[in-house]
Amino acid sequence: MPLTPKQEAFAQHYVKHGNKSDAYRYAYDTSNMADETIWVKANELSSHGKVSVRIEALKKELSDKELYTLEESVRGDKKLIERYEKALDVLQDENSTDKQLDVAKRTIRFIGSHGYNSARDRLAKQHGHFEKDNKQKTLPIMKVVDVANYKK
Repeated sequence: MPLTPKQEAFAQHYVKHGNKSDAYRYAYDTSNMADETIWVKANELSSHGKVSVRIEALKKELSDKELYTLEESVRGDKKLIERYEKALDVLQDENSTDKQLDVAKRTIRFIGSHGYNSARDRLAKQHGHFEKDNKQKTLPIMKVVDVANYKK
């Protein structure tokens, strides 16, 4: 027997946002309920057999989707970086043929330095080489003092 529309809405909202009480408020009318009651009902509902199975299935589905997306992103960025660097190697090699040089030039023009640098930045961020908020440390602003009228 499938979940009711309200149970399904609860499960999906909970998996997306991670808060059982908010998911319960989203799926059910809670206008006459105290927060404690909502919390108890949300916990009971999430423990219900069919609902808990659905929650786990949605979590796995979301996890698989995110993992796939990350893997594909990394693979694509690595491939782009490798193509760009191989093209640079061809340009620097004195034994490269005219055809190889032409292909290398087109590859570098197509990817561009911006595309190459963007791919490197994404990989660095995915491997934790930047702060989470992506704000790098800046130097403090120095106060300029007018020494012409400075008195001891």
